[in-house]
Amino acid sequence: MSAPSYHPAGLPDLILARLSRLAPNTTLCPGALAKDLGRKASELRPLLRELEASGRVVVSQRGAPADLGTLRGPYRVAPGPR
Repeated sequence: MSAPSYHPAGLPDLILARLSRLAPNTTLCPGALAKDLGRKASELRPLLRELEASGRVVVSQRGAPADLGTLRGPYRVAPGPR
């Protein structure tokens, strides 16, 4: 198991809080998420991988679950199972 990547304190909670405000069965573009948090999408990707691995967020591509570690192209993010 690899060590968690570095990220500013509280950023995971900010991501989860933003995603929790989505309507049920709604996803968010990672670029919009980054913009909402005043970050770049590339800064969030490693953290989203960690949150995905722990089941706290779900990543999808073309409406199907996707692995952020291997996918290419546009993807969407949603909160994990509630």
